[in-house]
Amino acid sequence: MQKFFKKWFGKDAEVVVEAEATEVAREKSKLESGATAIEYALIASLIAVAIITAVTTLGDKAANTFDDVAEQLQA
Repeated sequence: MQKFFKKWFGKDAEVVVEAEATEVAREKSKLESGATAIEYALIASLIAVAIITAVTTLGDKAANTFDDVAEQLQA
């Protein structure tokens, strides 16, 4: 492939090849960072769901306990 570039671009062929390689690497990096951001967002949302579930469950149990204590105090 470098022979092709050297034929058409002369001595500047290596610069063109390096520039293309750099551009490809930059685009690959953007795609990977986007995928990583999506993965972190999914993990954060799963943690949020777990926290909401735990708080709701504990809140219901605490409310039931306070209701039981209030009933016993009234009796």
